[in-house]
Amino acid sequence: MRMYFILSFLIVLHFSCSKNVVTGRRQINLIPEREIINMNLTEYNVFLNQNKKLSEYNARVVQVKKYYRPD
Repeated sequence: MRMYFILSFLIVLHFSCSKNVVTGRRQINLIPEREIINMNLTEYNVFLNQNKKLSEYNARVVQVKKYYRPD
């Protein structure tokens, strides 16, 4: 029974791994990337609704705009 569990675990582990195209390393994908992106967007919108936007003249905003140059 124990050997069956270990074998099943290794098979699931093998098929849940995929190769990262950027780094070339193999990684375990327990949650699909699309679902993670959707969760991220949902939480980001919650954050934006709970926190007020900084003024354009706030020192931190001015500093970021001074050094950030999008391509």
